[in-house]
Amino acid sequence: LLASPSGPEWFVGVADLQREIKRKGLKEALRPLLWPRGAEPDPRLVRVFVQGLNTPRADGKDIGGDSRLSLYLSEGYLEGPVLALYNGTALEARAPLEPDRIELPLRGTELVRHLVPLRRRDFYWALRLRMTHGTSNPQTLAELKNISRLIEATLGDPSGARLHLVGYSDGHLLIEEALRRSLPALRRLFPARELERVLGQRLFIEAWGNASPPLVRGPRRLFVHDRVDAITGGKLPGGETFGVRAASDLPPGFAERTVILTFEGPYPAEDLNNHNALTTIGPALRAIRQAEGVRGTVALYRALRARGGPQHHYALAGFDWRPFERWRWKTGAAAKQPRPRGE
Repeated sequence: LLASPSGPEWFVGVADLQREIKRKGLKEALRPLLWPRGAEPDPRLVRVFVQGLNTPRADGKDIGGDSRLSLYLSEGYLEGPVLALYNGTALEARAPLEPDRIELPLRGTELVRHLVPLRRRDFYWALRLRMTHGTSNPQTLAELKNISRLIEATLGDPSGARLHLVGYSDGHLLIEEALRRSLPALRRLFPARELERVLGQRLFIEAWGNASPPLVRGPRRLFVHDRVDAITGGKLPGGETFGVRAASDLPPGFAERTVILTFEGPYPAEDLNNHNALTTIGPALRAIRQAEGVRGTVALYRALRARGGPQHHYALAGFDWRPFERWRWKTGAAAKQPRPRGE
C-alpha cells in the first residue's frame, strides 16, 4: 500500500497506481495522493519513503509507521509531499508467514538453522537479502516488486519525471535491491548510455542508517548515519561491510555521485538508538541542513558535492539532543542516559 500524509487514511495499491500512471499520466494519477487540497509543488517529482524493520501501524503499544511518518514530516526530517510505502512486518502477521524454523546461509553454502521469533524474523529476512540478493519470503518479494513498479513507471514516464527515494534502514536495502531488479525493464526502455544518464539525472536515493547491498551504478546518493551506528556499523560474516560507512566502502567510480554524511550523536556504540531516526538520524539531518543554509536534502547533496569529496562529518558539538529522548527505543543500553560525544 501507498499512503499520503496529506490525505489521511487515503491508500492506493501500487499496481493500481501504475495502471493510473499509464492511463492518465503521472501528474493526474498522483494528484489525489499528493495534492488533495489543490497545492501543487513540482508535478514531475515523486518522493517515496520506505520505513525500516519492525514498523507496524500504530496499535496502542508501538508508535507505529503512520505516526512515525507524521513525526518525520512535522519535525522537518522528511520533505513533503511524499508517498509512504509501508513495508510489511512479521509483527502484524496473525500467523507466521514462514515456519518457525528457517534456513539462513551465513557462510558460503553452509546453512544454519534458526528458531526465529516474530520480532527477529524481519531482521533475518533482511540479512538474507543483503547477503544473497535472494528471499523466499512472500512479504519481501511483494515489497521488492512494488518498489520496482514505482521505479519503472516513474522513470518510464514520457514527461521526464524525477524520483526521490528515501529509505530508512531496511527501507534502503529494499530500494537498492528493487532498483537492481528493475534494470532489465529499464534497459528495454533506454539504451545503455541513455539509461546511465536517466539514472544520474532523474533518480536520487537518500539513505538513513546506511543499510545497503552492492550498489547500482548511476543514481545520485546521500547516506546519513551516526558514525558508530550499532546496527549497520559492523561487518557481515566474511568481513564484508554491512553498509557504506565511509568513502573507502564505495565501489570504484561511485564517489563522484555520492555524499556520505556522518555525525556524532549522543549515544555510545552499543546503544541501538544511534540507529533510531527519531532520536538521532532525523534531528542530525535537520540540524545539518540548517547549518548549511539549505532546505532540502537534494540541495544539501549539491552543496556538499560542490565542496568536494564524498565524505563529510559533523561533530554537532553543543547540539541539544534532550528533546528527542522521548522517542528512544527501550533497549538495555537505551535505558542509560545519553552521554554527549565530540565535545
